[in-house]
Amino acid sequence: RTIRLLTGERNRSDTILRSMVEGVAVIEPQQKIAFSNDAFCQALGLRGLPCAGRLLVEVTRQSGLLEIVQQALANRQDVISEIEMNTTPPRTFSVTAAPVPMGNTTGVVVVLHDISDIRKLERMRRDFVANVSHEFKTPLTAIQGFAETLLEGALEDKQNSRRFLEIIRDHAVRLGRVTSDLLKLSLIEAGR
Repeated sequence: RTIRLLTGERNRSDTILRSMVEGVAVIEPQQKIAFSNDAFCQALGLRGLPCAGRLLVEVTRQSGLLEIVQQALANRQDVISEIEMNTTPPRTFSVTAAPVPMGNTTGVVVVLHDISDIRKLERMRRDFVANVSHEFKTPLTAIQGFAETLLEGALEDKQNSRRFLEIIRDHAVRLGRVTSDLLKLSLIEAGR
């Protein structure tokens, strides 16, 4: 009965680990992979190839991952970092390596969480902010320049003052459109 209970518990744990979308591997002190789920092998770019039973250095040349595992084994402390895998397409992973007792020695449990989409969104947001800043800066600079020109005496020049005021108005309208577009994007992002 005890054997059945232990076997059932092991099978349940194995099923849970294999069904996870995060890559999970248990690395022995000699850096041999004792266990890995399919997501771990796929993260390394090994579709359909088993990782378990092989040395970590055999299945990946990702120096960042190897260093993280070595550091966790040497210091027997959790190591949390990010690495970019040279897969096609390149993927970014948050890596957690935690020491785990293995009899008289200590191995490492490695969890790979794919954060590529998060990093892509962050880059898009940075680019968006840079573009919006440019869209605001250009008309604001023109408005400021023409307003200063008018204040410094061009107001008396009827022909140029009218043209300058029209330019200021046009740039103010442009700023209004950009602001309106930003508000619409904000509402879309909020789900309204």
